[in-house]
Amino acid sequence: MDFVIKIGGSLCKYPDALQKLCKKLSKWLKGRRCIVTPGGGPFADVVRQVQRLHNISDDVAHEMALLAVDQYGLMLSELIRGIPVRTLAEVRKIVDHAIPVLLPSYVITSLEVLEHSWNAGSDCIAAVIAKACSARRLILVKDVDGIYDPSNQSKVLSEVSLSQLESMKTCLDPLLPSLLRNSKMDCIVVNGLKPDRIRLVIEGLETICTKILTN
Repeated sequence: MDFVIKIGGSLCKYPDALQKLCKKLSKWLKGRRCIVTPGGGPFADVVRQVQRLHNISDDVAHEMALLAVDQYGLMLSELIRGIPVRTLAEVRKIVDHAIPVLLPSYVITSLEVLEHSWNAGSDCIAAVIAKACSARRLILVKDVDGIYDPSNQSKVLSEVSLSQLESMKTCLDPLLPSLLRNSKMDCIVVNGLKPDRIRLVIEGLETICTKILTN
C-alpha cells in the first residue's frame, strides 16, 4: 500500500473546508493505492461525555468509540465518493479501481493491539492499519500546521524524532510514538484546512508539515 491517510475529526468543525477537501481528495486519491481512515470527531466526543456521565468502563467506552469512528468514516465515504469497507481483504479487492474508506472497528477489534483508553485514539488506529497493510507512508490530516516547537509555539517543526515527541504535548495521541517505533514508514502531520499542502504531501513534495522520524 502506498499510504494511509487519516482525516481528523477536528475538521468536522469546519464543514465548508472539510467538504472542499473531500471533493479534492476524490480526484487526488483516484488511481492511487491508498486507504482513507477516519478520526472520531463529534461522534467520539459523545462517547467521552456518556462515559463521564454514566461511569462506563474503559473497555465498553473503547468499543463505543470504535463505532463512533465508523460513523465518521461513513460520512467521509460519501463526501469523498469512496467505498466504505470493514476489512483489509475488502480494501485489496477495490483499491485498484476505487477509494476505500476503512470503517476500522472490525479490524481493530480483531487485532486487539490497542490499549483501551483515550490515549490510543484514531491516530493510533490509523497507525495500526498502516502497519497491517505495510503502507509506506501514514498521513495524519489535522486542523493545525504540524507539530509546534515547544520553545516557540509559532514555529512548526519540519521534523521531530519519536523520543522528542514522547516528551511533548501535541495534537497527536499520546501512545502514537510507541506504535510508530521501528515501523519503517514515513509519518507526516499536515493541515487539512490548507488543501494544497495535502496534495503536495500525497505527491511526495515539500510543503509546510511535520515529518515524524520513525527509525
